[in-house]
Amino acid sequence: MFKVRNMIIAACVGVFLFGLCVSSSFAESKIGYVNMEKCFNEYGKTQTANAKLQEEQKKKRAEAEKMVASINKLKEESELLSDQARRNKEAIIKEKIKELRDFEKDTVGEIRDKLLTLRKDIIGEITKVIEEKGKKEGYDYIFISDVLVYKKDGADVTESILEILNKGSK
Repeated sequence: MFKVRNMIIAACVGVFLFGLCVSSSFAESKIGYVNMEKCFNEYGKTQTANAKLQEEQKKKRAEAEKMVASINKLKEESELLSDQARRNKEAIIKEKIKELRDFEKDTVGEIRDKLLTLRKDIIGEITKVIEEKGKKEGYDYIFISDVLVYKKDGADVTESILEILNKGSK
């Protein structure tokens, strides 16, 4: 019984001393945080790439609208035809509708893939700038602010990261 109590006390003392070591190590550390979402959204390269993607989406939408107009025209034409000619036209219409669905599916996948690649590349660039700033200015840790419960205002490095990013993207 006496040994168990001593072991529990020793374990508590050990945990306490470990906590002191960790807290004193953090007290001496230079710590910063960055708002990654703000960096991503306000980075000039993100805005340029988003504008290009939106332009591409407009072009694809215009192509789809032309396809729909063509299908509607075929439907109108089929109403004036004989039964056999109408069935032939309806087969063509079904094929055009399938082409339209395939086009829309391919377009959505293509835009999604481009968006994911863009996001991955830009986040990689932002991360690289954060790492370089951390090394250059002697930070021990730079966290992403979204997961922090409490943040000291002076530790926010978001604006300086944005400044570096946008200076390099012009």
